[in-house]
Amino acid sequence: MRNLADPAKLDIDAVVLWVNGCDPVLQAKRQVFEKEANVHTSAFDQTRFADMGEIYFCLGSILKFAPWFRTIWIITDHQRPDHIDEFVNEGLACGTNIEIIDHCVIFRDHLDCLPSFNSSSIETMIWNIPGLSERFVYFNDDFFLNSAASVETFFDGHRPKIRGRWRSTELKGLQKRISAVASAVGIRPRIKRVGYSNGQRLSAWTAGFYMRFYGVDHVPRPLRRSDLQTFFKGKSGLLAQQLKHRFRHQDQFITWSLAYHLAIKSGDAVLLPDEHPLYPTAENPMISEIGSERFRFGCVQSLDKWPIDLQDDFKCGLANLLSDKLPTAVKRGLFNERQCDGS
Repeated sequence: MRNLADPAKLDIDAVVLWVNGCDPVLQAKRQVFEKEANVHTSAFDQTRFADMGEIYFCLGSILKFAPWFRTIWIITDHQRPDHIDEFVNEGLACGTNIEIIDHCVIFRDHLDCLPSFNSSSIETMIWNIPGLSERFVYFNDDFFLNSAASVETFFDGHRPKIRGRWRSTELKGLQKRISAVASAVGIRPRIKRVGYSNGQRLSAWTAGFYMRFYGVDHVPRPLRRSDLQTFFKGKSGLLAQQLKHRFRHQDQFITWSLAYHLAIKSGDAVLLPDEHPLYPTAENPMISEIGSERFRFGCVQSLDKWPIDLQDDFKCGLANLLSDKLPTAVKRGLFNERQCDGS
């Protein structure tokens, strides 16, 4: 969907990964490859693919709280969110382009790795979006902005602002060496659940940090396209190794974390203290914190596993916060039994 962008927009884009796991075509494709995948069963968990309408809150929050983005790129697998065109048709985008970009475009030189059901593989190729700006911010579709964000929230000039803290890798490094020795003598390693911190450790190692890594929480990630373009140039073997996994795998690094460590290594990043997002759960939905200035960022994972009444309560809270930037059909259609004030 192309919208004629406001020429005053800054040359900074947003990138969002999205999938509708309820799509029967996608489910059929996934089931074919699940049978032959040698990964932890958590990689097949339906919650990784469930679509509860989070993408609309992500987009609405970007348009409301960061209207300076030039283009929002939504990466999909031959899919399209039902109400995506209505952001432009109802005048909600205000000059921000909203573009759908298919996996086959960013994997155009690695089509043998498709279909992929692995966010770690897919996000590895976000730098390959044709026309992507040099500076961009990467969002998962369950991320949202909880209050106003400026360019300076994410960048100091061209330098990305990275919110986190240094953490040791020594113990994990020892465990990895033990596993390597075990494999060499024919002992098959146990297939492990893919860990968020472990992926960041592997990213640090890939960038040359062997004793520590800069751990980051579930917040939007400011990145530079050239960091990844330059790194992967001439590393076709490493790239192929990363992309071959159709489901999340314990041997994969996290590409945005790799980009962070590359920027840190070159002295071209701003390191800031850890900033925790609004991170609601079914046990603590934190609805009163929606729109609170205490949290600039939010992340709502596995909403599909919440009780239905809490799902509605939380979505109503977000719909009220973002009412002026959500399409009418979204405000009417995302709730199980009732409407909320923002509809």
